[in-house]
Amino acid sequence: MKVSDIMAEKVLSMGLEDTVSKALKDMYDNNINQLPVTDPGGKYVGMIFAKEFLNLNAQPSSKLKHFTKKTPVLSPNDTVEKCTQLIVTTGNRALPVVENASLVGIVSETDVALTANFGHATVDEVMSGAIVIEEGSTLANALSKMRRYNISRLPIIKTNGLLAGIINALEIARILSAPRERMGKASRGVSSTTHPRDTIVREIMRRAESVERGTSLNALI
Repeated sequence: MKVSDIMAEKVLSMGLEDTVSKALKDMYDNNINQLPVTDPGGKYVGMIFAKEFLNLNAQPSSKLKHFTKKTPVLSPNDTVEKCTQLIVTTGNRALPVVENASLVGIVSETDVALTANFGHATVDEVMSGAIVIEEGSTLANALSKMRRYNISRLPIIKTNGLLAGIINALEIARILSAPRERMGKASRGVSSTTHPRDTIVREIMRRAESVERGTSLNALI
């Protein structure tokens, strides 16, 4: 099977002069954590990653040319096996498909997984230990933990250890890039500004999908 068999041909991309705020809005609206960047002629330049915005001082008006990263590229004629190896070794969740230097498609880890048959393998064989945070923690603490372990998602648990929800790098980056003014209990209706980093993760977490141990990988996919 070739990359051309599984790649998405309709690709959302950004330009070098586009802003961080535009990129984060498009990423959030489409629930994607990375986007290819092209020059005015449609030539592939690199990728931007939501996770990178957490590690850099990204202002909403900053140009994407300052945050674009070089990545390996795929050809439409490359094998899915090669694509899988690159996704695993680079840690990128999606790779661009380039022909004659132009962006013609993109392949995500989900596209690859949907083509696989895992036989009798179960989630127990591939899962890793969970890094979590309690629902009463601040966004600043969540951000610190995600940076320390270089992860893009963080499960949120209740005080009794049960799963409460999840937060990802894209949501955090979007919140940090657009600080909101909150109404406090100040007298005479005067508003007080709360820094987004002080937000409690319980207030912004999403519902988390979970799976039980022993579930087959095929069923999970």
